[in-house]
Amino acid sequence: MATQDDLDNDALVQQLGGDDKPPTSNTLPVREGPATPPAAAAAEAPKWEASVFQGFTPKHAMEGFDFNREQNTGKSAKDAFAYLSNQAPPPPTNDKAALQAWTEQYIVPGMTALGHNVSNVQGDKFHLKNWQGDFDVDYGRGAGAEGGALAWQVDDPTAKLSNAAYTPKAQLNPNAQAALGAAIGGQPNVGERGASSAQEQVQKEIEAAIAGGQSPLDEQALLEQLQAGA
Repeated sequence: MATQDDLDNDALVQQLGGDDKPPTSNTLPVREGPATPPAAAAAEAPKWEASVFQGFTPKHAMEGFDFNREQNTGKSAKDAFAYLSNQAPPPPTNDKAALQAWTEQYIVPGMTALGHNVSNVQGDKFHLKNWQGDFDVDYGRGAGAEGGALAWQVDDPTAKLSNAAYTPKAQLNPNAQAALGAAIGGQPNVGERGASSAQEQVQKEIEAAIAGGQSPLDEQALLEQLQAGA
């Protein structure tokens, strides 16, 4: 003899137009497709491109930077460091170990992408190599204590000058160097000190000529002039 539950189930089946009994479980039917939503796409790594722009207002404590002048992240390692630091979360300057981790995560990849190769990050210092030189930078003032700030202190005075000027130091070209050596070698009684003095004089003459707009091709003429006056 059919029970009331059986009668109720048969009535529901007929109402839905099916031939089978509905599932007795309270679980909803599973829809076709993936059992779980697709995983969110991984965020793309940031892309750093060299840019030239007019200053900005720093978000963090940063000392020794001129944010009123034009910034060039592709040419100046200092500008690149300042820009990347401003895009990053606040630097933990009160903890050197945490500051090193911050630099490795938020600064090093961008610096490298912009052509400023940072290596050997140790606390608030790192090594930098680019067209401006090969030197160490202390980038944290008062790091490891409260009230510190990001900074840019270059250990090599020569690199510091090139950072400020954005131009490599003028060098005597190989032809002029060879001519100078021949000229000094042909002069009697010219000691090591005299040779060094003569070379320095030629270097100054050439740098002055280049700064004045003369072509470096005039270097040979300068050497001949110096020889004639010796």
